[in-house]
Amino acid sequence: MKIKKFILFDNIEDWNDANSKAKSLIPNIIEYAQPRQVINDNHDDFGKYMFPIIEDTPITVSGQQSLLQDHFPSGQDFNYDWIADF
Repeated sequence: MKIKKFILFDNIEDWNDANSKAKSLIPNIIEYAQPRQVINDNHDDFGKYMFPIIEDTPITVSGQQSLLQDHFPSGQDFNYDWIADF
């Protein structure tokens, strides 16, 4: 499993929607991710929910092969400033 990108959501409802979408795309998965927030209160994204995108996860949608990250194109690299001031 390789997590390379994250999407930041302002609220838990949007995070839950993305998590449900990921679970629906990956066969036989019980749990995709757990909600985690940006915890650095000095960061502009403080309090947002970080949604991980597991890259190189093959999926089949309507008979077509693709990768999970193709369905979440707006991901960004992990920012260590989300968790602490460095």
